[in-house]
Amino acid sequence: MTEIKWTAGNGKEIKVANVTEEMNFADHTVMNKVDKIEVTIDNSMTIFQGLIDFENGKAIQVMGTKIRIPADKQAEVIEMIESQEKRYTERIEAIKKADAKYEAGYKITKEAMEE
Repeated sequence: MTEIKWTAGNGKEIKVANVTEEMNFADHTVMNKVDKIEVTIDNSMTIFQGLIDFENGKAIQVMGTKIRIPADKQAEVIEMIESQEKRYTERIEAIKKADAKYEAGYKITKEAMEE
């Protein structure tokens, strides 16, 4: 897990993390592999919605508010979020490709059974 922390202008601590493992709900001794961005404000979890263009660069959009990214952290935060989004897109494309391959095989089998 990679995380970046800073204190916002209003004194709240912001943490942006790329979480790669989380505890399994059914068995706490098992860790599930995940790849997601989590944003917390003063240790309170928010719902991350993405990066947005804001006054002097980018900001993080979470449910109900925007979080400005300090200039010295912008490159690091943006890189973390964009690399996670890229990995997510690659996984979705791989799933779509596997589904198309399955559907093609299913179609061939179905046509062979109907003859």
